Amino acid sequence: MGTTLYLSPHPDDVALACGGSVAADVAAGEHVILVTLFGSGADGAVREQEDGAAAGVLGCALRRLGLPEALERTETRSPLDLFAPLGPQHLGVLAECVARLRQVVQEVEGSGSRPVLAAPLAVGGHIDHRLTHGAARAVADELGLGLFFYEDQPYSLARYALGRRLAAVAAALLDCPPPERAPRRREVAAYRRYLRSLPLVRHMAPPGLRWLMAHLAAQAAVKADDRGREPGFALRLRPRLREVEAFASQRFAAIAAYASQQPRLFPSAAAMERALRAHGGGPGGALVERFWDVVPPA
Repeated sequence: MGTTLYLSPHPDDVALACGGSVAADVAAGEHVILVTLFGSGADGAVREQEDGAAAGVLGCALRRLGLPEALERTETRSPLDLFAPLGPQHLGVLAECVARLRQVVQEVEGSGSRPVLAAPLAVGGHIDHRLTHGAARAVADELGLGLFFYEDQPYSLARYALGRRLAAVAAALLDCPPPERAPRRREVAAYRRYLRSLPLVRHMAPPGLRWLMAHLAAQAAVKADDRGREPGFALRLRPRLREVEAFASQRFAAIAAYASQQPRLFPSAAAMERALRAHGGGPGGALVERFWDVVPPA
């Protein structure tokens, strides 16, 4: 059996997006390592404990790289910089991501296994997700590794976000039509509505400030996904749906293990489950996770 490295920008990203597939791979006898890249900061100890609990629920190994999150780094001068495109100011941390990820891959190869990387597509615009995405592409290309992407949650729940991200990486889509897009004004409005629906934003005061913060963040996220601003080669991607209903309870239990985060993203555990099930659109309400496989040039 092989090894799959599921790369999580922060604690909870893999559980939210594809925890069912992690559990399914473990049940199939695969060696699975959850690799969390960013996680230092004021609440780092709490989130480290949550990461360990979630890995225990999913049955996988855990490797934490301990890089500082965006708000802890000097190039992040304001919260809006969380949605900046990759630029010269990020080259140092991107190089560190690549170096640490390369080391993990070499350790796995030293044990006699050839790893495959599962990385975030970086839907939603968060810079730490973009850095993880870019590092995965660089390491996979350098070492000739298999690579596929998962759809970041809950960002992918926002209308137009997936189509915008696929356009940003200039992806050639195989065996599927392009996802829905709209003029920039409508895409900003849709992302603003999504941000304002998050409990962490709804609890801010006063209401006028909430609207303004959501609007500015939406503008920044949409602008950061402008085509041509994403470094790296154009991708050829093929979608793949994976039905994971048998592992739904593990996925939702793993998400619940991140008790400091779930209430910031969803009003309740029931609302979270409804949203993630609806996103997958599985037959009969079955839980489905969607991936994007990188297809080598013909």
